[in-house]
Amino acid sequence: MAVDSRMDLLSERAVLMRESLQKSQTITDNVVSILGSFDSRLSALESAMRPTQIRTHAIRKAHENIDKTLKSAEVILSQFDLLRQAETKVLKGPHEDLESYLEAIAQLRKVIRYFSSNKGFKNSDGVLNHANSLLAKAQSKLEEEFKQLLASYSKAVEPDRLFDGLPNSLRPSADGEGNGKAHGGHHNDDSETAAYTLPVLIPSRVLPLLHDLAQQMVQAGHQQLLLQIYRETRTFVLEESLRKLGVEKLSKEDVQRMQWEVLEAKIGNWIHFMRIAVKLLFAGERQVCDQIFRGFDSLSDQCFAEVTVSSVSMLLSFGDAIARSKRSPEKLFVLLDMYEIMRELHSEIETIFKGKACLEIRNSATGLTKRLAQTAQETFGDFEEAVEKDATKTAVLDGTVHPLTSYVINYVKFLFDYQATLKQLFSEFGNGDDSNSQLASVTMRIMQALQNNLEGKSKQYKDQALTHLFLMNNIHYMVRSVRRSEAKDLLGDDWVQRHRRVVQQHANLYKRTAWTKILQTSSAQGLTSSGGGSVEGGNSSGVSRGLLKERFKMFNMQFDELHQRQSQWTVPDTELRESLRLAVAEVLLPAYRSFLKRFGPLVESGKNSQRYIKYTAEDLERLLDCMKVDEDKLGLSFVISRMGNFDPLASFESEIRNSATGLTKRLTAQETFGDFEEAVEKDATKTAVLDGTVHPLTSYVINYVKFLFDYQATLKQLFSEFGNGDDSNSQLASVTMRIMQAFQNNLEGKSKQYKDQALTHLFLMNNIHYMVRSVRRSEAKDLLGDDWVQRHRRVVQQHANLYKRTAWTKVRPIYITQTSSAQGLTSSGGGSVEGGNSSGVSRGLLKERFNMFNMQFDELHQRQSQWTVPDTELRESLRLAVAEVLLPAYRSFLKRFGPLVESGKNSQRYIKYTAEDLERLLGELFEGKSMNEPRR
Repeated sequence: MAVDSRMDLLSERAVLMRESLQKSQTITDNVVSILGSFDSRLSALESAMRPTQIRTHAIRKAHENIDKTLKSAEVILSQFDLLRQAETKVLKGPHEDLESYLEAIAQLRKVIRYFSSNKGFKNSDGVLNHANSLLAKAQSKLEEEFKQLLASYSKAVEPDRLFDGLPNSLRPSADGEGNGKAHGGHHNDDSETAAYTLPVLIPSRVLPLLHDLAQQMVQAGHQQLLLQIYRETRTFVLEESLRKLGVEKLSKEDVQRMQWEVLEAKIGNWIHFMRIAVKLLFAGERQVCDQIFRGFDSLSDQCFAEVTVSSVSMLLSFGDAIARSKRSPEKLFVLLDMYEIMRELHSEIETIFKGKACLEIRNSATGLTKRLAQTAQETFGDFEEAVEKDATKTAVLDGTVHPLTSYVINYVKFLFDYQATLKQLFSEFGNGDDSNSQLASVTMRIMQALQNNLEGKSKQYKDQALTHLFLMNNIHYMVRSVRRSEAKDLLGDDWVQRHRRVVQQHANLYKRTAWTKILQTSSAQGLTSSGGGSVEGGNSSGVSRGLLKERFKMFNMQFDELHQRQSQWTVPDTELRESLRLAVAEVLLPAYRSFLKRFGPLVESGKNSQRYIKYTAEDLERLLDCMKVDEDKLGLSFVISRMGNFDPLASFESEIRNSATGLTKRLTAQETFGDFEEAVEKDATKTAVLDGTVHPLTSYVINYVKFLFDYQATLKQLFSEFGNGDDSNSQLASVTMRIMQAFQNNLEGKSKQYKDQALTHLFLMNNIHYMVRSVRRSEAKDLLGDDWVQRHRRVVQQHANLYKRTAWTKVRPIYITQTSSAQGLTSSGGGSVEGGNSSGVSRGLLKERFNMFNMQFDELHQRQSQWTVPDTELRESLRLAVAEVLLPAYRSFLKRFGPLVESGKNSQRYIKYTAEDLERLLGELFEGKSMNEPRR
């Protein structure tokens, strides 16, 4: 039952499930039917909506395209805007705002790049053409701005500005000479390390602008144009700076034609110019070049090389012409000076002229240094040969020091001022031996060559005594000079001692040759009546009175002859002269005293004894002392003998040294110099130098002072021992200054002899210039100091200015420059002619003015052509100063009023000179012509 009921329940549930499934199927079928209906409707709807969707997509795409087009248009418009802005700035030009101008060029380049990459745009070619044209115009203006800016600030450097950049010790004088020392001042050891101040060639504020402009030109590919502009501008300015400084373009032929004095001055200037050019001008030019072309090293080197090559060539060609010119002994020192300056400048040249572009310039400088060294060595060798072969026949009749001796010794002494240079030269270009030993060897050979020559010259004398006196004098001069110079350290004590013995030998040979014969007449030999015996002891019995008288007569005759002849001979050295007299007296006087004492009474007891016994021993001693004393024109023997600087022959050394010491204690240096100082100031010679040239007293005093410096060590020793306790160096300087001042006072007095004030100033200018130049070229400069030199250079310039003002401004009561002016040329004579207008000018007054000018100029020319300015450079600078005052005024006057006179009759009577005629005639001034000498 239970099973049946469960089965029934299950059956019922199965029926229910079937019904549910059937209902579900029905619902599914219905839903499927409904969905099928929706699908059909949706398909229809989709078909209906498709055109709308297509239109919507097209609209969206169109919007995107419009956005893109608007953005492109904005970019294009911005490029056009940049182009318009750039065009405005380009048309305005770079002068006012260079920075904005450079921005405009950058904008143009940006625009061009944009349109070049978008050539598909309509009219893009037209825009590109316009932009390129504008860029070309901008670039052209940029190049013009670079050229104008560079030219505006590129000015030739005035010499005074260059001199200001030099150390004080190297600054030149105002009298036109090139440098502080003769030939460039090889004594100045500090010249290489002294501070130099580069001149400002282009203001520092302008250099960045020039750099930016140059950079733009390089970026535009215009390097060659940039190089051309820079080269042309800076080359001209550099050459003009050198021209103003005084650098001349001289060929080898010009150099060969020059007189030595002129050439020597030009070489001294060249040395100074080289130092200024390299250390200031070229160094400054390199600095400017590097700053303008910063970032373009090869271009900077090329620009600098092309700018400087002609100036460097002009300087080096002069040096090369000297190095290749005919060799002569006097050129050695200037060759060494030139070699010194090239060695000094070597490191600067290597640094300044760096890079491949400057290689040729560096090689030229090195080549010149080597040629100078080679020529100097060859000249040195020539000198040795020239000394030995010197064949001058001029004999020194009095046996004194031969001019060749003093020339060679001074030459050798002067060489020792160049000792370091010579050693450097031997070290670099010698044979490999020690430079010190090479210099010693060459010096010894020169001294030996001189001695050989003197031996030959001594054979000209017929009198053997004079032969030995000549050799004694000359070799003694050699020894003394060597002992008092640096040559002693090089030649050595052995050389000195050996040659002192040679001096002594010749002194002994002189004494033996000259005085032996007369000594035989004062001996008792041969005085017996038979003539064959001799008188022994003090016994005079058996002596023939006749033979005795004959012997006295023979002695008198021989002594008179010797005295007369040897009084004309000269021993210029005081100590040597005194020692030689003493040596003769020591031999002659004892023999004569003995002879006179023994045999004098026999003759005196007879008649006319004075005919035979002509001299007492005291007479002989006095006559020996009166034998000619060399007229030492500089008075040095007197000064030195009073100061006790003795070095006599060994046999008389002790005696003379003792007397010298006593004399020195009695006479102080101040007294000795005081005498000379007083004599200089009070010199009252009335002999005037009519042409205003250097007075003989000037050269006398200057030579005196210069020679004193050969005795500098002795003088300092003397001041130290017998002075007033002050520093010996300052005492010597003080004494020298007083002598120079005394001399200047004397010159002032002598200048008052001239009636013409212009000649007064010319005379003082010439003489003080001679003082300054001589001091600057000697050791006196170290003692008197730069301040003395500078002060007296200003005095020279003052007298030059006063001469110019006195001679050329005020002529009679009328000014010669006013004579060439338009003042007072109206017919009434009271007005003036303004501007270039010559209407209303009286032709009669004009002719009178020309006549007056001609008359005044002729008078000045005739008078001043007879005046003399012996220094070449001073003469030229004075002529130039006169020309700078006279010629411009005359040219202007002639140009304005000449046609009025030329249009009348006989114009040549009034217009006598052209400006060129005046210039040529001014070139004849100060030549010291005679009155009758015709014009050139």
